[in-house]
Amino acid sequence: MEIGQLGGGGKKILPITVSTYDSAYIQAENLGNMFGLVIFDEVHHLPAVGYRNIAEFSAAPYRLGLTATYEREDDLHSELNRLIGGKVYEKQVSELAGGHLATYKIKRVTTKLTEEERKEYEQHYSIFLNYIRKTRTIIKGP
Repeated sequence: MEIGQLGGGGKKILPITVSTYDSAYIQAENLGNMFGLVIFDEVHHLPAVGYRNIAEFSAAPYRLGLTATYEREDDLHSELNRLIGGKVYEKQVSELAGGHLATYKIKRVTTKLTEEERKEYEQHYSIFLNYIRKTRTIIKGP
């Protein structure tokens, strides 16, 4: 079966077509009613101001988004429910380790910081903690 390509030098649209986000965005108005199923890989990119047009202009009744990083720091992941129907399945890294992912270990390595480095670290760590609180992400150790 031949597969269409839109982007990366290709401009051939077939019943099954692979496209980059940029090319799908540029052609969104022309692609609107061409597909019954649209699959968005790395769906966390879709809520961006321009890329959301791809989903908004599409009449596809079936939509699937795939990503390992659903939540966005700017909270635009909340738009995914409107754009593709929201999250229906999720697996934690710990559930995949050793089977679908390589076995891993988390090891804390400490180091001494200068006063300036410590201040910078604390500033960035505060941003990180605020993100964790906002997204309700749970960090688990080994």
